[in-house]
Amino acid sequence: MKISTRWHPILLCFLACPALAAPDRPILTFVQGEVMILSSPRDRSHSDAEVPKGHLRSKFNGKHYLSQRPSVGDEVAIDAWIRTFPGARARLVYPNGDQLNVGPGTFFRIESRKPDAEAPSREGMTFEYGAVRAIISKSGPRSGIRIRSRSATLGVRGTDFVIEELGAHRENSITSVTLIRGRLSVQSKGKGATQEVQTGETAFADATQGARKFATSQTELKRSMVLTEQSPAAAPRPAMLQPEVAEKLKALENQARETTVQDMIQYAKTPEEKARIQALARDSSSAQKLNATAVAVLVVKAPSDSPGLKLVREEDRRNRKLTDTELKELEGDAYRKYYDSTQE
Repeated sequence: MKISTRWHPILLCFLACPALAAPDRPILTFVQGEVMILSSPRDRSHSDAEVPKGHLRSKFNGKHYLSQRPSVGDEVAIDAWIRTFPGARARLVYPNGDQLNVGPGTFFRIESRKPDAEAPSREGMTFEYGAVRAIISKSGPRSGIRIRSRSATLGVRGTDFVIEELGAHRENSITSVTLIRGRLSVQSKGKGATQEVQTGETAFADATQGARKFATSQTELKRSMVLTEQSPAAAPRPAMLQPEVAEKLKALENQARETTVQDMIQYAKTPEEKARIQALARDSSSAQKLNATAVAVLVVKAPSDSPGLKLVREEDRRNRKLTDTELKELEGDAYRKYYDSTQE
C-alpha cells in the first residue's frame, strides 16, 4: 500500500521530533554484587498475574513497583529506580555513549520529564542516596538534564561529575558534587544563590547553609575514583555471554569510549592539550581507563587539602550526632525504612 506523501512530514516529526520520540534507554554493562531495579510504578499493588517470573512486589514512598535482580545486557526502563546494596556496583551506558557509574549503597531514578528552557533534556534524575559518577556528552540528548537530590537541584550542561548524598536523614542531608570536567549549576533547596561549578571545584548544598563551593582537594578526587571503580574480576567475560549480548556490550563500550574522547576534546583549552588527549585515547583501550585518567590528571594539579571541604564534612558529622558505627550502618542502607520487598 502506498502512503500519501502529504503524511510524510508528520511521520518524520513523530520519528525525529525530540518532544515526541521515545527516550533511549541505558543498558547495564557491568553488575557487581546485589543490584535491584524497581520498575512499573503504580498506586496499587500488582496482582499475581502481573508479577513476571523472577520479580518481586516492592513498595517505596507509597508507590508499588515490580523489582528484579538484573543481568548484564538488560535495559533499564525510564522511571525505574536503580538500587545497589552495600559493596555492589553497576555501570549503565546509553546508546550515544553517556555513562552512569553507580557506587555501593546507592538509590536513584532515571525519569521522564517535560522539557523547558532551563532543562531541555527529556530526562531527569531523582537522587535519593549514595554516589554516581556521570559522563554526559555536551552535545548529546542528556545535555541539560536536571537532577534533584534531597538537598539540591543540579543543572547539567554536559559534563563529567560525581554526585554523592552524604546525609543519613532528610532533615540534615548534604549533596556533594565534584566536577571532573565541564560545568553545572547547583541550587540549594533551602536558600542561597545558585552556584556555577567549574572544573576542579566541589560544591556542597544543604537546607541551612545553601550551596557552597570550594577547590577540590586530592582527597576528594581520590574518593571519586574509589566510589565508582570496578573490579576487573567482576567484569563480564564475552565467552560467558550470549553472542548477541556480548556484541551489544562491545558496541556500547566502544561508543562510550568515543563519547568520552570527544567530550574531553571539546573542553580542551589549547591545541597542545587536545593533542595530549588524542594521544591518550590511542593508548587507552576503554572509556573507563580514560575516565580514571581524567581524574588522575586533576589529582596532580589539585591542592593536597581543602580547608573548606574539611570544615563542611566536620560540620556534617557534628550535626548528625551519630557514632562511626551508626554512620557506617546508615551508609549501608539508609533508605530501608522507606523500602519493602515481598513475594506475596
